[in-house]
Amino acid sequence: MDSSRKKHWENVYEQKKPSEVSWYQVNPAVSLEFITLAKPDNAAKIIDVGGGVSVLVDELLEKGYRDLTVLDISSRAIQYARERLGRRAENVCWIEADVTEYVAPYPFDLWHDRAVFHFLTDPSDRKKYVEVLQNSLKRGGHLIIAAFVWFTISISIAALACSLLIFLAFAAVVWGFYNALRNQSLRHAAAYLTKLN
Repeated sequence: MDSSRKKHWENVYEQKKPSEVSWYQVNPAVSLEFITLAKPDNAAKIIDVGGGVSVLVDELLEKGYRDLTVLDISSRAIQYARERLGRRAENVCWIEADVTEYVAPYPFDLWHDRAVFHFLTDPSDRKKYVEVLQNSLKRGGHLIIAAFVWFTISISIAALACSLLIFLAFAAVVWGFYNALRNQSLRHAAAYLTKLN
């Protein structure tokens, strides 16, 4: 595990409450909308990558999903979520790991990432992420991934403040990634992810 990356995220959650970070959502409406569009059944294996403090898992439990995994590099982020959920936390598989080193025990039906890929600024980390994704997502599974790009910065200054990490993304590559996903080609989408240098 990249110790500097882990230390960074542990420090973020030691210094701030979940609701104090710029990317925190009270209601993960967009993620829920995309998950609804994917139409997974309640027994679908769903992973939320970087979902430590997100309330998405709360909402998915409320909707009756039974096979949920939350992966986060920060033990503190996971602790916040477990405390928030109380006894319901027992119904979630919690994984403290760096996603670039994660080995899935089984293929997932749905991979959700709203808070990780765009923070990977090193091309080798993005390549590792894509490899993990390719080995973790079931054939015919659903990928929901969000990343901030340069043309959203003028709309959302919060994107610049995200944990003080600098990231670059190019609109043409993101557009290609989107089109590859729209055409249900994970192989081509993965190629676009690795191009985000």
